[in-house]
Amino acid sequence: MDYQWLDLFKTMGRRIFHEVKKIAGTEEAKQILGKGAGGDVTVFIDKMAEDIVIEELKKFNVPCMLLSEEIGIRDFGNKLPIVVVDPIDGSLNAKRGIPYYAFSIALSRTGETGGLTVGYVLNIPTGEEFSAIRGKGALLSDVTGSFSKHIVNESKNFSFAACEGIDRTKDVRMFENIVNHFYRVRIMGSTALDMCYLSTGFFDVFVHSLPSRVVDWSAAGVILKETGGIIIDIKGLEFSLPLNLCKSHPFFALKSKKDIQKILKIMNA
Repeated sequence: MDYQWLDLFKTMGRRIFHEVKKIAGTEEAKQILGKGAGGDVTVFIDKMAEDIVIEELKKFNVPCMLLSEEIGIRDFGNKLPIVVVDPIDGSLNAKRGIPYYAFSIALSRTGETGGLTVGYVLNIPTGEEFSAIRGKGALLSDVTGSFSKHIVNESKNFSFAACEGIDRTKDVRMFENIVNHFYRVRIMGSTALDMCYLSTGFFDVFVHSLPSRVVDWSAAGVILKETGGIIIDIKGLEFSLPLNLCKSHPFFALKSKKDIQKILKIMNA
């Protein structure tokens, strides 16, 4: 059944690629519609992507629950499985027309992130699709079907960091440690994409220094783990969180368990 869910997510992604991408950066995309269930402002481009998810779930007609950053919880006939979606991860980039934002969607068989089994992240501007089913590896493909390949992360570097959720007024020490210990640091604006590119070896570590929502990283987390990566808290421990829209603790995403002590040493310097 996980393969059918992944096919559904790809159907959603390909609609979003063709229908949503063309309005990015326009005044229509920026139109404020109110506040989403997660507490952030909902704009037209967010709702447009979310509406596609809802339409396709209705067509799929399999009982489930939806957890979305915009509408929150929506019952589609059963409490499990739970579809976890961030319709547009990197909304600010999308509103401004900066080509780095994503559609992120995952499936959990339980009420926690530990039950995640399927992840799909679409880089909307480029059409790159990152996908994974737990225990089956991860794939990088294209919405046009021009290529599909297994993701193999063979990078052994530890010099290029991606960061999100940095508050320089509260996290001065952490920010200084990152800047002082990594050769290059990037703050790109999309947690899901940062973690997917970590999975490919483009980045060497991902740091989210403020509390985050599970909708931001659930799908990318499945993909990362299928390439040998790991997500840990600031104490270096793996964790599983309830699937809701509450902001949880900061975390690090790494290419390998071998990097745990490296990041802890840097962050505690």
